[in-house]
Amino acid sequence: MMKHIHLFFALILLLSVSLACGTPTDVGEPTPVADDSSEDQGEPFLSVPGVGDIKLLTDVNGAGEKPLFKWEAVTGAARYHLILYDEAGEPYWAWEGTSTQIYIGGVTFEPAADSSGPSIEAGYSWAVVAYDADGNALAASNIKPISP
Repeated sequence: MMKHIHLFFALILLLSVSLACGTPTDVGEPTPVADDSSEDQGEPFLSVPGVGDIKLLTDVNGAGEKPLFKWEAVTGAARYHLILYDEAGEPYWAWEGTSTQIYIGGVTFEPAADSSGPSIEAGYSWAVVAYDADGNALAASNIKPISP
């Protein structure tokens, strides 16, 4: 049931990106971890003219099962959407808020390793989209792999 709720919110996120931009989106598939480089930024999440880039700051490997997702701030952004994909490339978890960093589960504190809630496994990936106050997409990251 929880996975269906996460899928629902992920689909809403994708629809809102498409509507906010006024053009169809090209959502890439998550890319596998190619090497240990934290500079691997993956495939584009969204290909829309005029939408800038967001640099994801969380390391590709060694993020832990309940990672802190971090990205660079976007000038003019009123909110951010984060989407996390499972190893099959299916939406697994999504978050919306004003912060440029959030732990999985949508909390601002590090969750205990044995706490319930979402966690990552090898082969997961993620992306972030920034919106202005009117709901227009300002910037999007690439889909970046993340492993515990």
